[in-house]
Amino acid sequence: MNLPRLTWPTVLGIMLLFSFVTRWGSITQEILDWDESTFIVLAGSVARGHLPYVEMWDIKPPLFFLIMGGAMRVFGESIVTARGVGLVGVAITALFVTLLTARLSCQRNAWIAGFLYIFAAAAFPVQPAMTETVELAFLLASVFVLLAFRHSLFGIFLVGFLISLATLTRTNLATTVIFYGILIASGLFRPNSVMPQRLGVFAYVIGGIIPLGAVSWLYWINGELDLFWITNVDVVLNNAGGQRSFLLNGILVLLAIPVASVAFPDLWGSFLLFPIAKHARGLWTQLAKMIPDLKTEGGLIASTAISVWLGMALSGNFTWHHLLQLAPFLAIGAAVSLPTAPLKWHKIYALIALVGLAIRTLPSFTVALLVGPSELERNFPIRSIAEYIKDQRTEDDEVLVLAGQLIYFYLAQPPMVFFAVHPSNIIRDNIETVVVDKGLAPPQAFEKAVASKPRFVLMPKEPLWYLEVPRADVLHEMLAQSYRPTLEKGDFVLYERL
Repeated sequence: MNLPRLTWPTVLGIMLLFSFVTRWGSITQEILDWDESTFIVLAGSVARGHLPYVEMWDIKPPLFFLIMGGAMRVFGESIVTARGVGLVGVAITALFVTLLTARLSCQRNAWIAGFLYIFAAAAFPVQPAMTETVELAFLLASVFVLLAFRHSLFGIFLVGFLISLATLTRTNLATTVIFYGILIASGLFRPNSVMPQRLGVFAYVIGGIIPLGAVSWLYWINGELDLFWITNVDVVLNNAGGQRSFLLNGILVLLAIPVASVAFPDLWGSFLLFPIAKHARGLWTQLAKMIPDLKTEGGLIASTAISVWLGMALSGNFTWHHLLQLAPFLAIGAAVSLPTAPLKWHKIYALIALVGLAIRTLPSFTVALLVGPSELERNFPIRSIAEYIKDQRTEDDEVLVLAGQLIYFYLAQPPMVFFAVHPSNIIRDNIETVVVDKGLAPPQAFEKAVASKPRFVLMPKEPLWYLEVPRADVLHEMLAQSYRPTLEKGDFVLYERL
């Protein structure tokens, strides 16, 4: 089969189409991940004209909320818009994965790398529209610019600009910011042989400062610069320090790669299968050759992946969707390990992967096309509960949400507890300590919320895993004495005060 000519408009168009086919079916489900639900709630607040954290609060950096909120302002506040943001982010990342691989290998392998990344992004744990899906577009763009334009002063400036955007989308990429800064300061990536090295460092720093300065300026002119600092520095540091150790978290990230390859052999299996097939002979000799050489483009890409892993290890508790941050680099490594001449077993794997991808994504994709997003959203469980609350409540009726925070999105209102858009935040001491100390919320938020006996309480049918004794006992006693379940939809129960 003759592949299309490798130009960026062609690649982007094909990757957008492939991302659409593999991800559009996700709109058949209202909730894919409760972190995504939190992002949608914050984006809805931005779409209505609020800066992130001002009306509603979460610990993540602001750019993802601004991007998704901007999309909602243009295309409408809906789950479809939110998933569309993730879809476009995956396609742009796949574009740069393809272009980067083309610098290291043949055109066929470059196409394979882009497709492998989209395969990986189609696995269920990484289907939601998360910070990773947008962050990676900026990150891979910065890698490509660093390689393609490293002898240009404007290129170095653009690297700083892009990696700053990536970090404003996901904080753990600060390690990559530092790594690139060291590279540029070392002289390996000076703009050209006659230009002073310090000019490259200056260009990189200025490029990085502009996005950060623009966001800071938005908060400053609205009198909320302290809130921006507290959220993105004080709370982040306290939260990361109160979780798993760097070593344990880093090991878990590495172990998750073979686990994902076994759990999703059609989507992630190539990340182990292709390199193992290449290096099966003389394993130790080949491992020695895998030590990154920063003077080569492949070595720089591998070292960037290591810097991302370091950021993941430092960021606290590892969860499965975090692993998507390594998928572009794994896709490049897997594709580069393929020989330039075709082999039969590669074609067999491609067939297995395509069949697996079709089985996983085509049924829901077909439903989404036939039924339509508007009809699907009309029957979403939490949206139905929100419609019931709108019909029953008065202006002063409070809603305590302990799961299913998308209800804030449909009701277009902030939560009872300022820092608990994400429900588990209501009992997380490493978050509450900072926001209380900084005067953003009163102490004992959970206890006071329960004691106020709000008219509605939204709960999951299953026990709340994050709520331990004695708090769980206090909640259940209140529900038993003063509330009755009035509505059950999907996995959720709405309790109403007697």
